[in-house]
Amino acid sequence: MDDLVTRRVLFQQEMRLGEHGRVGNPIFFTRTVVPAWGTRRAGQRAQYEKVKAVLSELPGQLLSGLFHLEREPGAELEAVVFFLWELNFHFTTAAPLLVRVLDFKDDEELAANTNDGEAPYGGMIWDMPRCGGDILLGMSVYHLRVQEYGDTFRDGIQLKQKEISAIPGKSAFGYFFNKRKKINPEGFVIWSCEAEKDHGKGRLWDLMCANPEGAPTTHSVHTWAHGGMFSQDSDRRYHPGFVAVCSYVPPTKAELKKTLGSKAISDKKKSPEQRDCACFGF
Repeated sequence: MDDLVTRRVLFQQEMRLGEHGRVGNPIFFTRTVVPAWGTRRAGQRAQYEKVKAVLSELPGQLLSGLFHLEREPGAELEAVVFFLWELNFHFTTAAPLLVRVLDFKDDEELAANTNDGEAPYGGMIWDMPRCGGDILLGMSVYHLRVQEYGDTFRDGIQLKQKEISAIPGKSAFGYFFNKRKKINPEGFVIWSCEAEKDHGKGRLWDLMCANPEGAPTTHSVHTWAHGGMFSQDSDRRYHPGFVAVCSYVPPTKAELKKTLGSKAISDKKKSPEQRDCACFGF
């Protein structure tokens, strides 16, 4: 087993194990619409293949890929390149290269087409694909009853993450918060194909939103909040795409301790937005 694969396995193990079980890891999520790649799926994929190797070597990214966005039925497809960054500033550092590779005029045009003009979204991820390939990216918008339930939502996901992870056919899942729309956190699931999504989406909905009569507070993320977490059902969309395993691998816990000392271990009680530091959430 080569060094890259060995380190990725160690990283996978550390994502699964923590002081209180699987704690996940913080991420910063960006999605960039690329108008220059046209509106045809085959053309968008061909353009992505040309730059995939360059994008996968960007420092600080944990995962990257392409998905095809149809905003409304029958609308033209938009090419969207997405990244899961280890730290917030990694996107800023990568911006000059992204401008060139994604055919933008300047940093301002890149920023305007990324996250609707917002900075990277802070969130969490559990699990990670070990190889690249075709995917179906599921995206869900959740509607909190009150904005103050943000931390309760995080706790609810942590409560149910082991059961979510056990759903067959998915390689990664997580969530992020749009700072401008804190009451609407978004969840994402990387499914291997349409059939696996159809098989597993019911179980995922149960773990997130089900509220049968007499259910205990631990039944779902929704029941974890007093009076119910969500004000309405989630908005769900599924986007065909491709994911690339990046060449960058985060430092292991042992490497962090050796390089930075014990003070590098972050406080897991902080929110993902507060954890923008070099310790990567350990």
